[in-house]
Amino acid sequence: MQTAYPKIKNMSPLFVVADLEQSIDFYTQKLGFEIDFRYEDFYAGITRDGFSIHLKSGYPANEERTSRHDNEHVNITFQYQVFITFLKRSKAGRSSSFRL
Repeated sequence: MQTAYPKIKNMSPLFVVADLEQSIDFYTQKLGFEIDFRYEDFYAGITRDGFSIHLKSGYPANEERTSRHDNEHVNITFQYQVFITFLKRSKAGRSSSFRL
């Protein structure tokens, strides 16, 4: 029997940036992206032509930078339709549990 996996709605690279505001300005003003969402002052999603990038404010430790450089490491976030439905229900006050 084949396992039924949730449908992937989107995949986005996650970039750690030193200055979230400056990064958002660059992507929106210079490259034509639009802000999809913001979470407080440290996380944002931007989109253009059906593609998205997530930006996270922070400074990776030297060990992490070296590891990513040496291993050509890239973070990617996944959005599953079932999870988005769960979030909408949670925000509407209809609490339910969620497990993948």
